[in-house]
Amino acid sequence: MMETRKVQVRVTRKETWWPEFEVPASMSDEEAERYINAEAPDEVYDEYNHKYTLDTDTYAEVMEHFVQ
Repeated sequence: MMETRKVQVRVTRKETWWPEFEVPASMSDEEAERYINAEAPDEVYDEYNHKYTLDTDTYAEVMEHFVQ
């Protein structure tokens, strides 16, 4: 039987997606950003709604401090 050991792994995921959202035409980009952040609509912040533009980077790293 092969010897084994237990390690702890840190998994980091970065998700990016590109929604489109209607804002009043007179708003600057900064005003539009504040408006969207204040409204927090699902059509902007729900990654499932943007599964076709979702880009995910996932990394796994063995943690050295975990000893067993």
